Amino acid sequence: MSNTHQINPIRLSQLTGDIARTMEDAFRDMRFWVIADVTNHTFRPDKGYHNFELVEKDTASSVVIAKIAGKAWGNGSQKIAAFEQATGQRFTSNIHVLVNIAVEYHPVYGMSASVLEIDSSFTLGQLEQQRAATLERLIAQNTFIRKVGDEYHTANKELHLNHVIQRIALLSSSISAGAEDFRHTLENNVYGYRYRVDDYFASVQGDQNAGKLIDQLIEIYNSGTPYDVVVILRGGGAQTDFLIFDNYRVARAVAKFPIPVITGIGHQKNQSITDLMAHTQTKTPTRAAELIIAHNRNFEELLSGFQKRIIIKAQQRIAAGSNTIASLRSEVINYTQRILSERKQDMTGSRHALVSLQRQYFADIKEKLSANSVLLLTRPKLLLTNVENELTILKKEISRSSNDFLNTKKISLNQNSIANGLSLNVLVNRLTQLRDTLRQNSQRLARNTDKVLTNKEKELIDLSIELRSGPRISLNNHRNALADKLRILETAAYRQLANHKGNLESQSLAVRVMAPENILRKGYAVLKKGDEIISDPAKILAGDTIEIIMKEETITSIVEYKKNNEWNKTK
Repeated sequence: MSNTHQINPIRLSQLTGDIARTMEDAFRDMRFWVIADVTNHTFRPDKGYHNFELVEKDTASSVVIAKIAGKAWGNGSQKIAAFEQATGQRFTSNIHVLVNIAVEYHPVYGMSASVLEIDSSFTLGQLEQQRAATLERLIAQNTFIRKVGDEYHTANKELHLNHVIQRIALLSSSISAGAEDFRHTLENNVYGYRYRVDDYFASVQGDQNAGKLIDQLIEIYNSGTPYDVVVILRGGGAQTDFLIFDNYRVARAVAKFPIPVITGIGHQKNQSITDLMAHTQTKTPTRAAELIIAHNRNFEELLSGFQKRIIIKAQQRIAAGSNTIASLRSEVINYTQRILSERKQDMTGSRHALVSLQRQYFADIKEKLSANSVLLLTRPKLLLTNVENELTILKKEISRSSNDFLNTKKISLNQNSIANGLSLNVLVNRLTQLRDTLRQNSQRLARNTDKVLTNKEKELIDLSIELRSGPRISLNNHRNALADKLRILETAAYRQLANHKGNLESQSLAVRVMAPENILRKGYAVLKKGDEIISDPAKILAGDTIEIIMKEETITSIVEYKKNNEWNKTK
């Protein structure tokens, strides 16, 4: 490099010092009345310092076209306090002001405007006026947005959050540190909850990016995923960096969106129109994650409370029903014993009746057998005597008839022989024929007698068989009938005992399942005050000593205070 172009560098402090002197010379004793919007305001009450930015926006595009750091302390801070007292408006971000300033330059902190005076006639800033106009337009042009008192009611606010939030659509910038804070808080929750978080990236800074943010909302809706909530995130920053969330189109889309929207797009001193339209507003991404965790925890505690109440009620029922079960068991046993005793008495009575019936029957049979035996012994002799008498009478009659006939024939023969002169040979022949006839009649009589005797003998045999087998058959029939009755009684008794046994086993199983040791094994505890198990919190007062009985240990504690559970507040 030639010597004619030799560089003569100076220190930065020299340059900033020259600028400071030049600025001081140019603006010494100069004061300016400036119309501007206040943004990014902070206040330190202990020192009375106000720090903020003064900005100006283009009226057509709302783009910031000028910005300068502002400060007020000492007399300027007193002027701001007088302004707040006179107008009732707190000096904060988003107000339009007319201030008297002095221009200063500091080598380290740069140029700034020091407020010396503030005109109380300016109570609202341009940004706040635009916000008010946007809110009025939203209410006037959309039936799903209403203002009730100081609150805004939108279609999105009227949606009900699911009892458990797990599927989350996250709308933020791809380089957002706030999104990382949100994920970290969710993933490291102390309760071990797990979440599905799907990213939808869009620039969330600058009013000109409103269309891209709305496109991502449409993409979430068209995905078909049943998200529980949509979370819109943006970290902290200057108020002018949040103008996209005061955009009419963005606010309208959020107010009408069919999935609950949770916002975490500001910090402690920022609130956008989108916050007012959304279902739930939080200040930071971390607070949004904590809200979701707390929502799920509340539902889990609600279920746990219901479960504990059910267990307490079950314990109460078990305690109240123990005597009933014991009484029922005793009643079943007594009833079974009474039934068995009655059946036993019935069986004993039936047996005695049967034995008496058998004895009477056997006595009757014996009497009949005795009579039949006498009949068997006497009847054949009587029959034979009768037959012999009949044969004797018949023989006599035959002999008499034969003699009478012979005499008649002999007389007739003599008469005929004499009268007619018949020969002796003819007479002999006739006598021979008569003898043969008598012989045949005698044989026929013998055969008839044998037949009669045979028939009588058969009748006697049949009668003897009937007398021997009849009592045996009747006795067997009675025995079979008695055996059938005994089987029916035994079956009925066994069936009834089995039914009662099944009922007792079912009740015993229920008692075992709901036994206190099993309840404690599931992680629950029993509260005792003295010797009484407590289920009504009204019985426990501050200062009482209580025992907390757990699975393996018993803890003695003193009650300091009581508070209502969250689920009781919702009833």
